[in-house]
Amino acid sequence: MNLEVLERPAGAAMAQRLASQGQRLEAYKAAFASHQRNMAGLNQLQDALDGQYEHNFTNGLGGYYRTDDVSFDPASLQGNWRRIEPFGP
Repeated sequence: MNLEVLERPAGAAMAQRLASQGQRLEAYKAAFASHQRNMAGLNQLQDALDGQYEHNFTNGLGGYYRTDDVSFDPASLQGNWRRIEPFGP
C-alpha cells in the first residue's frame, strides 16, 4: 500500500479545513471591528447628549449642537438641524 497517496487527500482535507477556519476567523474579526466602531459611535452620542444642556440639536450626520440659550435658532446653523432630547443627567 502506498502511504503517500493516502496522506495527500488527508493533507488536502486538513488544508481545506484550516483555510475555512481562517476565513471564519477573518469574518469574526471584521464583525468584532464593526461592533467596536458601533460602540464608539454610541459612546460619542451619549457624551454629546449627557443632559447638561437644555437645547440639543443634530444634523443627522453625526454633528451635535448643544446650548442653554433659549433664543437659539437652529436655522442659523448650516445644514438641516433638528431638536433632540438628551439621555438625562
